[in-house]
Amino acid sequence: MLRRTWITCFAVFCLCIFSFQRFGELSIANWHAAELSHRPGSPVEGLKPLCGDTSGRAGSWKQPNDSDTGAWFFEPDACRYHEFSSEDAGQCLHGRQLTFAGDSLLRNVVLYLVRTMDQTWNFPNAENMAADQHSSARFGKYSTAINFYWYCSAFHRKDISATKPWDVFVMGMTLWNMKPYNRGLTKYHDAVRSIAKMMKRVSKTRRWGWFGLHALYPTQCKIMDSGKKNEGCEFCNVPSRAALWRHAGTSAVACARSGTDAPENWLIDTYPMTNTSLAENDTSDGVHYAETVTKMQAQMLLHFVCKDWLLKRFGTASFLEPSSEAEQCKTIVTPKQAASDAQEYPLCRE
Repeated sequence: MLRRTWITCFAVFCLCIFSFQRFGELSIANWHAAELSHRPGSPVEGLKPLCGDTSGRAGSWKQPNDSDTGAWFFEPDACRYHEFSSEDAGQCLHGRQLTFAGDSLLRNVVLYLVRTMDQTWNFPNAENMAADQHSSARFGKYSTAINFYWYCSAFHRKDISATKPWDVFVMGMTLWNMKPYNRGLTKYHDAVRSIAKMMKRVSKTRRWGWFGLHALYPTQCKIMDSGKKNEGCEFCNVPSRAALWRHAGTSAVACARSGTDAPENWLIDTYPMTNTSLAENDTSDGVHYAETVTKMQAQMLLHFVCKDWLLKRFGTASFLEPSSEAEQCKTIVTPKQAASDAQEYPLCRE
């Protein structure tokens, strides 16, 4: 009798242990799935697919309820951009050599890209960057090299693709060509197309991208030191005109790349996220943005730079099909549009 009682107690004890262990496994699994569902970029069912390109998609700004900082982020309607942590950025950019060439719009985004890896870090020759000169940085921890070249006009041709070794090269130079280096819409289109053809030739399998003109707000143009209005900014940066010049640049690149075997993801278009009331309230001069928008632009730039890293991490099934660049080449700037721009905005000529 005693023996039977002992055996029964032992069986019940084993059953309790098994049930507790099984419950613990389920609880951990459920907790882990919940953690992943809140971790940006995780391949969890129910999340939108990752955007297959950065060509600019309609969406809206959101503020996550579970965010400690309450930081706003932009999310396209059909997909999402991966939110890079400092660890993600370090892993993606490890051993890479990045080159950027453009004006202050791209420069500010590059600064925030760098600070995604290290919030306290700055270019050691930051004064050069502020003075619109060549700046360079090397992250010993990640073996990452970053170069920024001041290149504000498509007409000031200089082949910087051969100056330093690079894995990724991003250019963007529209604003200064609208004024003061305006030689006409058609000439700008042709100049950008020529640059794109050169980059297509030298890039081969390396990634090369074009940083498109974001939204401008001429009503918020900054008052000059003299106390007068910046009439050039207000007059030359009106939305209808900016749209023409924005399209002149992107269509030129699309046409130059026609038939290429290079990676399809070539455009970084932040216009949809900046053509919003949040962005309009995040600029003090109508041209540059403050932290909220510029950080998101940097995240989108990282999504472009790290496309191969994202594919390895999440797989092709996690991505939305990229848009076709062939469609963008079909609608180029017409001679009539170029003539109209020259006639209506004579004060914006070089």
